[in-house]
Formats: sequence, structure tokens, C-alpha cells
Amino acid sequence: MRPSSLQLLHAIADNLAEVPLPADTTAQTRNTLTCAVLLLRHVAARAQLEVTLLREDNADKRRTLTLVGQRLEAVAKQREAPELVDLAARTKARTPRSSALKADAGSLAAENERLKAQMALLLTELRDHRDDLGDEASVALLNSVRRQLRRQIDRELRLLPAEMNQPVYDIGLPTHEASWSAGL
Repeated sequence: MRPSSLQLLHAIADNLAEVPLPADTTAQTRNTLTCAVLLLRHVAARAQLEVTLLREDNADKRRTLTLVGQRLEAVAKQREAPELVDLAARTKARTPRSSALKADAGSLAAENERLKAQMALLLTELRDHRDDLGDEASVALLNSVRRQLRRQIDRELRLLPAEMNQPVYDIGLPTHEASWSAGL
């Protein structure tokens, strides 16, 4: 279908960005228009990458849940702690199988939300069982989850177009750098 949804988003954003505004346009109106253009570009960037990033993130979360479950099993055996055996079993049971056949963004996003909820629950349980795990195992397991969260953030940052790294509002205030050089 021509134009594609992606092409439409880009065309709308480009057209809005090029609209000549009357001289008496308020700063608020200009800022609103700028925000609309940035949001359209953001949606266009997401449309291109979303399915790929959701697949990557879901697989990463499943791997992390599986790895933490395996490590919990090993710690439970080493410490002979029944409460950790239960925690390891719950963690492994929570790890869903891959949904690689579900290719649409909606299914992948729903799975991603479930996996995020499992990761949040795992963090809470790891903190609750810190004493049972011991310092070394607790830190190692929490760091595994933290590393996964860092990878998630890095993936999500790929969704932001370059325009999102610029100031959204131009209301005539000095930039941070200008403030420092002016001694403010």
C-alpha cells in the first residue's frame, strides 16, 4: 500500500515542521507544534524497530529468568535451603516459552509486559530472600537482573530519534552551557 504508514508519518511530520507560522504565533503554539512533530517522528522510529526490539527484549528476559532460576537451584542445593528450592521452582515456572511464532507487535508487547512483571516479582523475591541467599549469591543474582534491565534501557533508547535528544521547547532561555559561560 502506497504510501505506507511509515511514509505517512514522516510526511505529516515534515509538513508540520515546514508550515510557515504567522508572526504573531505564540511561543506555546510553536512549542506545541514542535512537540507534535517530534512525537510523529518518534512513532515513525518505533514503527520501524518495535517488533525486532520486542523479540530481542523478550528473549533476553527469558534467558535471564532461566539463568537466575538455574543459579537459585545451585545455591539452594549448596545451602540446603528449602525456601530457595521453592523460589528456584517458582522462577523457572514463571519463565514462559518463546513466542517466536507470534510475530505481531501486539502479541510481543503483551508478552513483554508479562515478562517485565515476572522480572519485577523476581527482584522483590531476591530482596526478600537476601539473608537466605547470602551476600555473594544475592549480589550476583541481583546483578544479573540489573544487567538485563540495563540492556532493556539500551534497546529502548534505540527507539528515540535524534530529534528527541534536543531541547523540545525553544522559549528563548539560555542553554545550560551558555548559562555557565555567562557566569549564571
